[in-house]
Amino acid sequence: MPKMNIYVSDDLKTRMDEVESANWSAVAQRAFERELQMRKEVHMDNITTVADRLKASREDWFEGHIPAWKEAGATWAGTVAEYAALLALEARVEQHTIDGVEAALVAKIACGDDGLRWDDITEFWQRAGGSENDGYPAYDFVAAWVEGALEVFEQAKEHMD
Repeated sequence: MPKMNIYVSDDLKTRMDEVESANWSAVAQRAFERELQMRKEVHMDNITTVADRLKASREDWFEGHIPAWKEAGATWAGTVAEYAALLALEARVEQHTIDGVEAALVAKIACGDDGLRWDDITEFWQRAGGSENDGYPAYDFVAAWVEGALEVFEQAKEHMD
């Protein structure tokens, strides 16, 4: 087994000498192994494994939240929304003109007001359940919210004729 020298402070060496029957070589080897393992786990050769793990975690997180986000949109459609707002929202989605289901545009359609200010849009999303951080909600929330709202609209249209 190869030998190596390591340097420690005088204070550390004094405290080490006070411990009886310690195998400092074994302690150091374990510390070296932990450090090497940690560095290996985040090494770029292993980044695809990290990415795959995070992707699965993200998907699990979204799967757990999407039903609540859809329910928020459904609640808005069922309790607050005006027919014109739902019709405009449906038309935008059908025409694919909501680029990435942009939160500000959805809020403007939902409120029927193109002149909404930042504060108005933020307030709308806070009331709609999608703004946890004083700003626009995440894309995935808005997409699920719109889906929930339009599902209610479709069901309601079937009963309106």
